[in-house]
Amino acid sequence: MNTNAPENSGPGKRKPVVVSGGLNRRDILLAVAILVGILGFVAAAVYSTGTAKNPNMLSGEIREKYRTGEQIRDLVVSGKGVSDKVVNSGCYLKVYVASVDKIYNVMLAESEWETKRVGDKIEFLRPASERQ
Repeated sequence: MNTNAPENSGPGKRKPVVVSGGLNRRDILLAVAILVGILGFVAAAVYSTGTAKNPNMLSGEIREKYRTGEQIRDLVVSGKGVSDKVVNSGCYLKVYVASVDKIYNVMLAESEWETKRVGDKIEFLRPASERQ
């Protein structure tokens, strides 16, 4: 028999599990720092997606309202019959965009065109020929 062998080194013996009592100040500060970091990252992501501006959106001032009187209709023939829809109502606005120093003709639906007044601000999509 070996008297120098440790008591719990036998085949059926394991080291006892040590449980530390509670949290200390360092653990709490570390958890709070991690939580603040995660919340800050989420807030920055939400802010950056909400403030990203589409370069193809223009904002300008309405200078003039006019109608061309034409209406373009889209006829659809299907098994249910023929249906039509007004695609272009002939209602336009002349909008001055100061950032590019240019006047654009913006087509609107008649219902929206009636609510707009000269001097109002409006945002619209840049024409396809000028998109970036």
